[in-house]
Amino acid sequence: MKRIWSHLSAVKDKLYVDILGILKQIFPSVILYVEKEADLTFPKSHPKRSMSPRNPASSMSPRPLFLKSNLDIFSTKITLNEEMSLFPKAMTVLDLHRSIGSVAYDIAAYESFWGSCHGLTAQAVNVSLPEEVEPLLVLSGREAVEYYIKCQFLQKVEHLYFNLAPSHHFRPYHLVSVPKDKVNTEYYLFSSFGVLHVDKDLQSETFRLTEWQRHAVLWEAIHEIPFFKNYLISKMFYRWKAAQSYLLFLKTKESLERSLLQSMPIYEAGLLQVSNKSYTLPEFEEAVFQVQNDTKEYLKRFFRLCKIIVDVIMFESFKKLRFCEEQMTAKNMFSRDSLYLMKMKKKQRTANFLKAKNETR
Repeated sequence: MKRIWSHLSAVKDKLYVDILGILKQIFPSVILYVEKEADLTFPKSHPKRSMSPRNPASSMSPRPLFLKSNLDIFSTKITLNEEMSLFPKAMTVLDLHRSIGSVAYDIAAYESFWGSCHGLTAQAVNVSLPEEVEPLLVLSGREAVEYYIKCQFLQKVEHLYFNLAPSHHFRPYHLVSVPKDKVNTEYYLFSSFGVLHVDKDLQSETFRLTEWQRHAVLWEAIHEIPFFKNYLISKMFYRWKAAQSYLLFLKTKESLERSLLQSMPIYEAGLLQVSNKSYTLPEFEEAVFQVQNDTKEYLKRFFRLCKIIVDVIMFESFKKLRFCEEQMTAKNMFSRDSLYLMKMKKKQRTANFLKAKNETR
């Protein structure tokens, strides 16, 4: 009843029902006792004082119990939501993190009862404790192998992270030590137990310290050989030469496609006939003579027909010319046509004569 009375007293301005009056009518003696005890426990002369930049009214304001006027407050039926609200909510780590500020505020406000200064809790909350950071060992890959082999004999368990050293060349065994929060997607983890190679896109690999040291020494020795030392540079020039040769080949191919007989339309039919037959040398010579003789006969016939056509055209042209000339020179003294019509006919005959004369040329 004390908790109900305290909550209703805080939110009575937001309720549509006078629940405190109803409780006084139902439990007059109990409510009177609760009011007297509350006045003694929580005096009004010492309000809580804000000790943090947050707004305590917005974070500590309780939610109203009832906001609907048609709610039956005397009903004994409990709904599912009300039943779930009766049980305490499960606390998580996030809730603990959020509640530290409120708890620290309440305790600090209680300690600073007279408002003279901040209490010990408020000062402890605002203390920034520095984290102890161990110094980073600046080592290369081969120096780390030597260091952790010594740790094996000294029975020390340590580890260190390495990234590939920035370089314009391919140097997989040139490493530089980095903190854990600055490792790349590909990094190495050195410890007294061995070497772990981690790559985001590949499967991780493990090596013994002596095995990794052997690989590094062999790589350095091979890299000193001129062939392997200059391999990447020579490979670039070889690929450039191959690309230029291929471009020259494409240009030659395009030039031949434009100039070969197979690509010319005038030779397509003849080449198809030749490709469909196979000859020996005497047979090919005989076939050439036969085609040559046939061609001569075709040419003689063609020129004979052309001469006949020319003779016919010439005969018809001269015949038309003589007819037009006779029409032009003929005189009809006893014509019944008018002078205008006779003039137009003469003009037409002259035009026909000139046209026939031009055709005979």
